[in-house]
Amino acid sequence: MGGSVVLTMMCDLMVVAENAKFRYPEASRAAMGGMIAGLAGRIPHKVAMEVMMLGKVMTAQRAYEVGFANQVVPVGKLLIHGANWASVHAEF
Repeated sequence: MGGSVVLTMMCDLMVVAENAKFRYPEASRAAMGGMIAGLAGRIPHKVAMEVMMLGKVMTAQRAYEVGFANQVVPVGKLLIHGANWASVHAEF
């Protein structure tokens, strides 16, 4: 699960379903890998510390509010929105 947070933080753009949750469970075992440290450079530092050190869950709405996600969409509409973004910019 923690690896998925690292993967998503490396995305240039991110559309998430409104029920998405982001968590770094390794924090509960006091085990932090080097890659998660990059989260502090992508979202506000104190929010990153909540996720990285306290293992707090970041909801889709919170991810959007702090700039981790670009857009929150209804459940079941994720692929449609993602495909629309991809097709709009496919000419570049």
